[in-house]
Amino acid sequence: MKRRGFTLTKLLVVVAILAILSAVLFPVLAQARQEAQRSICVSRFRDASRAHSLYSDQDYDQKVVPSAYTTREDPLNDRKWPQLLSGYLKNHTELRCPSDTTTRPKFEDFYAELSLADPVVKHYFQASRTNLGYNSLYLSPFKKVSRTIEYPMPVLRSTIEEEASTVEFVDSVWLTSASGAPSGGGNYAIQPPCRYAEYYGNRIDTVIDEAPTENTSGWNPSEPVITHNSFGGAFPRHRGKMTVAFLDGHVRTLTPPELMKGCRVEPQWRGTITDLAAYVWDLKVNR
Repeated sequence: MKRRGFTLTKLLVVVAILAILSAVLFPVLAQARQEAQRSICVSRFRDASRAHSLYSDQDYDQKVVPSAYTTREDPLNDRKWPQLLSGYLKNHTELRCPSDTTTRPKFEDFYAELSLADPVVKHYFQASRTNLGYNSLYLSPFKKVSRTIEYPMPVLRSTIEEEASTVEFVDSVWLTSASGAPSGGGNYAIQPPCRYAEYYGNRIDTVIDEAPTENTSGWNPSEPVITHNSFGGAFPRHRGKMTVAFLDGHVRTLTPPELMKGCRVEPQWRGTITDLAAYVWDLKVNR
């Protein structure tokens, strides 16, 4: 009887075909997975924006949510904006982008002296690392009332001239590695790319009532490797794009250059707004 089987040549042909199919399909599947994650992220940004609208329109007389109660890290007495919006959201996972697969630090590494059973304290730590970075310096700046005391000053929606072109939330990052990989989760607040504007020949500070020092990081897009300081804490985690929610509730994915329109970026946050109409961070109020 003759034994039938595959010859070595046939096996090599099959292996080669499988290798080609893998090379073609794996990138497609990876791209499809990334697109699915981006869609979920967009949906979560939209939900957060809707929750913010409910907070300000229904319960707080048109005031936007404070970025925090205090500038000090105090889990017992402070509250971050995600905690204040939690009653309008289903759960905490809505403030996490599925594209962020980084490991967040353990809660007890930061607040070992506090009760781990306290849900408010735990939520405080989770809120700090949300992937939705708040445009806090324009929407909820801190006003110094004494040398040691500062209060958040949330703006009224009625003072915002164009909600559809004013940034609310942007994809954020806590830290990055030496190679530019994200780590530690997100950051609840981010900085805009520019700070100053030319107004009738005068250089004015567009950050309302707040005077952060110029040695803050700002945006440094010319860095050879993307870091958490490249875009003021914002991070392009979707194939070079960031998820962006605007105050009117619509959400888009934009590139860093698109978020820098109307702005001449300089290091240490010394940049100047050159076109207020194109600049999407400022409130565009009459000054």
